[in-house]
Amino acid sequence: MRFNIRSVGLSPKSERQIKEKDVLWADIIYVMEQGQGARIAGTNRQLELPPLEVLHIEDEYEYLEPELIEMLKDRINSSLKVVYKI
Repeated sequence: MRFNIRSVGLSPKSERQIKEKDVLWADIIYVMEQGQGARIAGTNRQLELPPLEVLHIEDEYEYLEPELIEMLKDRINSSLKVVYKI
């Protein structure tokens, strides 16, 4: 199975911020913390949101920090196994 993935941020400092078109494109949205999911839902109330999955990773890591990348891979892969039964 093959997946298309976009990485976007919520912070104004993010290289690429989440836009309405990203939400409409997504089949599932992963966020690191519960509050991030709430922010996405709050700013996109007019849209039918795809499922929001919280990875329970504190947003305290630097961009592309190896430990963060490893945690993201592990938790997203585990979730995809459940969601898509792969």
